[in-house]
Amino acid sequence: KKNIMKKHIDEIIEFLTAQLDGEQPPPLGSKALARLSEAVGTIQQKATGTELQMLGLRALGVVIDRVRSGIGAAEALRAFIRGDGHV
Repeated sequence: KKNIMKKHIDEIIEFLTAQLDGEQPPPLGSKALARLSEAVGTIQQKATGTELQMLGLRALGVVIDRVRSGIGAAEALRAFIRGDGHV
């Protein structure tokens, strides 16, 4: 059960990461969408509190990473515009 839940959590995190990176969602009827739907359904029906906590923490981690990346890119752009050459 643990490996199955980890697989489903990984599937959801991969989807969230792709969406935050600007990728298109899986097309209707695709295998990717079927895997995501299965993952979400299984998590909703069978996940323990610990597994839900792991999903939540990993999802938050993805968002924090993207925010940090965005802040770093914005700082680099401002430095480039100013001509500082320092990031």
